[in-house]
Amino acid sequence: MKFLLDENISNSLYQFLKNQNFNVKKIGIDEPSGISDKQVIQISLNEDRILITRDCGDFGEFIYKNNIQIKGIICIKGNIAGYQEVSAFSFIQKNVCSFVNKFIIVDKKITGFVLKIRDI
Repeated sequence: MKFLLDENISNSLYQFLKNQNFNVKKIGIDEPSGISDKQVIQISLNEDRILITRDCGDFGEFIYKNNIQIKGIICIKGNIAGYQEVSAFSFIQKNVCSFVNKFIIVDKKITGFVLKIRDI
């Protein structure tokens, strides 16, 4: 599985995914920082990568409004601290069969992580 991490995702999740032998790229490391959301989507489309971001609204609105068939999006909500991203991703892995053609939002509540999953 291939992932593209937006620049607002922590380097710890980037390293975790690399250590898990995923094919992973990160904006600001493997791609230039400061590129537009449209450019991020284009990289994800061109390289058939699942996008991991914190910008749920921006990317969600863009793909649904423009009917873009991106491989998948995982959105980590802002109330999840950078050091908790690895745990949040592990939670998603344990609870979601496939990331393909899904818009997955992980949020943190008092009781733990919760997921919202929508088809793309």
